[in-house]
Amino acid sequence: MLHENDQNRIDEERIIKAFADKMACTYQICSHGAYPLDAVLKKNGKCVAFAEARKTSYPSTKYPWFIWSVQKYVHVLSFLDLLPVILVVEYTDGIFWHKIKHDRGFEIAYIDRTHTTGRTSSDNEPCVRIMNETFNRLEEAEGK
Repeated sequence: MLHENDQNRIDEERIIKAFADKMACTYQICSHGAYPLDAVLKKNGKCVAFAEARKTSYPSTKYPWFIWSVQKYVHVLSFLDLLPVILVVEYTDGIFWHKIKHDRGFEIAYIDRTHTTGRTSSDNEPCVRIMNETFNRLEEAEGK
């Protein structure tokens, strides 16, 4: 959330809407900044899952994994006893989703974004690596 801006929030809602539409459910966006997850998914008015969305600027084949902040992952784990949590990621070649589980078999890596993105050193952090083969494809990117 450190580097999240208005465009990120617009993208996240669009990605969650695409997921909800495909899964025949509705969604409610959670208060940004005050809540650690992006949305609640509903079926027949009942909350059935939490959703977290991310947009990348590269294809799903560029790296063998998706990296996610350990801090965000720890927040998500605390919600799993209540409802499932779905991570929805939009790559340039499509939207993919992964159901987060309590298994902690993910590799932890320290990511230094200062050299790759030009961001500040405050964005260097430990991250979990979620292997791409554990994601499900939702749909192809427009025009593909």
